[in-house]
Amino acid sequence: MILVGFDAQAKRADQSVPTMSIRHLHLKEILAALWRRILAVPVALKVIGLVVLPLLVVSTAGLLILRQRVSGILDSADAHGAEAIVLTELANETTAVFVISAVIGLSVALLLTTVFVRPLRSLVHAMRRVRGGDLAVSVPVWGDDEIGEVQREFNVMLNSLRESRAQLLTQQQELTQLNQENLQLLSDVRVKSERLQQLLHRAILAQEAERQRLARELHDETGQALTSLTLQLKALQEETELDVIYDRLNGLRYLTSRTVEEVRRLSIDLRPATLDDLGLVPAIRAYLDGWTQHSGIELQFIVQNPVGRLPSDLEIILYRVVQEGVTNIARHSHARTARIMLDHIGRSVLLTIADDGDGIDLVAHRGDGLGLAGMRERVEMAGGHWQIISAPAAGTRILIDLPVTDEAQ
Repeated sequence: MILVGFDAQAKRADQSVPTMSIRHLHLKEILAALWRRILAVPVALKVIGLVVLPLLVVSTAGLLILRQRVSGILDSADAHGAEAIVLTELANETTAVFVISAVIGLSVALLLTTVFVRPLRSLVHAMRRVRGGDLAVSVPVWGDDEIGEVQREFNVMLNSLRESRAQLLTQQQELTQLNQENLQLLSDVRVKSERLQQLLHRAILAQEAERQRLARELHDETGQALTSLTLQLKALQEETELDVIYDRLNGLRYLTSRTVEEVRRLSIDLRPATLDDLGLVPAIRAYLDGWTQHSGIELQFIVQNPVGRLPSDLEIILYRVVQEGVTNIARHSHARTARIMLDHIGRSVLLTIADDGDGIDLVAHRGDGLGLAGMRERVEMAGGHWQIISAPAAGTRILIDLPVTDEAQ
């Protein structure tokens, strides 16, 4: 019996524990829901409830107790008519004072709470504008209390954000500009590469054409002259008469001198010895003297300032530019006169090649001719500046400015 009773008590205990746990759980959920509702109440109501509500509760409780005591006294037999009237008026006045005080207290509390909450609302409004991307907003500081300190710190944070955004925008603009410059450089490099390939192709063609010209001249002039010398020497070997031998030797001497002169001309075309021995001005003058005799164009060569010895690469560039320029004049311009001007000013050598010929339509021509392209490429590779001024029936003028290094001074 004792064991049976103990088991029954144990079962009842086991059943009561889950019931208590469930009740405790429900109570926690109710309290949590109530707390969430309290947190959702506006700050103004919270402040009013925190400050005014306890006073109202205490005052209301005191008022009720007072009226209950007055009612008890009036209901007792000890109260006389005059005293009852006084007590009743006192209770009514007390109630009126309480109501008026409550209304005034609630109004003052509401006013002060509005003053307290308004800076927070302005702060929230500013935060929403900042979230929308408007960093030009500023929060007015209402006072020197804790809320004013928060507003000042918020303004400082906004200033930092504005400065950071301005820096980011500046960096973005710089990156955009740098990107555009890089794209322009890539485009320039691509154009330069294409031009270089075209010039290389044209240079190869020009080299082959020059080799063909040299081979043809060597075959037609020098080769035939040497063949004639060989035949005449062979014929001379079998000749016995002195007068005939003397005449044939004079012819061989003349033919030999012509052959030597032709070889010298070819050598000058390849690399003038005057350029290495005497310098740029004598080499150009010697070349132009021979060119004038063959072209029939009246030519002026003007050296405005003394031009001494220049670096070898600069001298050959200027010589080849003059050579190519006058060749173009003779081939294409139909000019009557031409002028070559050379000037040395400071660290620059200025070269001008001008003629009064047909001129060039630069829009249609675009400077793509092999001669002009080669001249321009030589000048630009040496770090110089190139400019061509021309128009149909207005002649052509080429202006070249090449820098002279310290080595040349």
